[in-house]
Order: sequence, then C-alpha cells, then structure tokens
Amino acid sequence: MRDERRNYIAVGLFVVTTSVRGIIWIATVSGQTGATDSYTIRYESVVGLREGTQIYFQGYPIGIVDGIADKRNDPSESDADLKLGMFEIKVDIDRGWAIPANSVAEISASGLLSAVVIDIKRGDSPEFLSPGDRIQSAEATSLMTVVSDAASGMSRFLFEDLRPQLESLVSN
Repeated sequence: MRDERRNYIAVGLFVVTTSVRGIIWIATVSGQTGATDSYTIRYESVVGLREGTQIYFQGYPIGIVDGIADKRNDPSESDADLKLGMFEIKVDIDRGWAIPANSVAEISASGLLSAVVIDIKRGDSPEFLSPGDRIQSAEATSLMTVVSDAASGMSRFLFEDLRPQLESLVSN
C-alpha cells in the first residue's frame, strides 16, 4: 500500500512539473515575458497586421502588436487624429527601450513569402518617446505598387524622352 501511494505522488509531481515547464516554455517562445511599455501607432491600412505581429527596431525584435482598433466611428476621435490614420495599433515594447522622438514605424515584409512586421526606423532626435506616446508612421508600399510605378516610369521614358530623340535622328 505504501509503495502504491509513493508511485502516485511521483507520477503527480512529474505531471505538474512537466505542465509548469510547458507553460513557461510557451510564454518564452511567444515573446510575452518580461515588463513592457505601451505605445500607439496610426495607419490608414493594416493589411497583414494582427495581434502578436513582431515589432522591430532597426531589425532587432523589441516587441509585439497588442491590439488593433478601428477609430472611424469613435466619437472621441478628432479630425486631426483621423488624418493620421483610421486604425490605431497598440504595441508592447520591451521596458526601457529608448525610441528617438522622430523615429518612424513602417509596416514591412522582407520578401514575398515572409511575415509582415512593423519595423521602427531610428530617428536622429536627442529626445525620446515616453511610454504611452504615439510613434510616427509611414504607410507601407506593396510590391505591386512598386512594380506599377516602375512600369509607368519606363513608359514615360520611352514615349516622352526616347521617342522624340529617335524621331529627330530618323528625320535628319
């Protein structure tokens, strides 16, 4: 009888210990451990963003997106706030991280198949943002927009610059 109880206690302790280790491991892997400071960012478009999206500072991971709020129908919003963007992103950044006041947060993806992230480009201001402040934002440019701009630039070059020169050579 005594050996049986000892086995139950040993198995119970093993299960509890394994469960606690699993919870700690999941919290560590998800990056939601440690103290953080909250900031906000405003965007017109939040394509690809969701809660848990990584926040980078010059390519170094410093936090995650904590929430996305649609501010279009919020009566407390001023027109000036809505001009900055209709979506407010709440971000949690590692406590004590110094972000210069003129830094710019941009939605980006390093490749076609890579995850969307918010990358904060360091500003050169000697003053730093305080927790709760709004980080300046820059709207993301999609790959299709870049290709379209390049194609229109090439078309403009061919028809406005190169064509008149070719016609003048042929007419001489």
